[in-house]
Amino acid sequence: MLQLFKYLLLTFGVCLGLHSNAQKENLTISIEVLADSMKLHPKPVMILVSTNWCKYCQMQKAQLLRNKAFSEAKDVVYFSELNAETKEDILFNGQIYQYKNSGDARGIHELAIALADKKEGLSYPLWIILDQNYKILLRLNGLLAPDEVKKIVETLSKQKDE
Repeated sequence: MLQLFKYLLLTFGVCLGLHSNAQKENLTISIEVLADSMKLHPKPVMILVSTNWCKYCQMQKAQLLRNKAFSEAKDVVYFSELNAETKEDILFNGQIYQYKNSGDARGIHELAIALADKKEGLSYPLWIILDQNYKILLRLNGLLAPDEVKKIVETLSKQKDE
């Protein structure tokens, strides 16, 4: 009986994890295919620049999955994540960006550098809000509270309607 309970618990956990990943996949558009999507259906973009080791970035991603305003915004705004340490070449707004090895344990992607504020530097998580022409509307460093995400989505929604 205990084995059956453990099996059911494990199965439930796996299914819940798959559901969360499926939800996230429905909201997230790969940075690599963003250009094609923007050509077909231009709209504002929210980019979360993060790394795999950043605990605040992981907290932000988990929070987004629970944010109703964010999950309902997929018709208004594209959401994309950029791992600042990805080694893949990325075509973004007509330019190819590459990974740069900094000589230490970690390198950084040129696109993360290009999106960051030159004065403030790059810290994680970093939010970049773009209009449909790739113009940077807003840069926000740090963890955003759910109501801040909601305000951004509402503001972008109003701009789209104008």
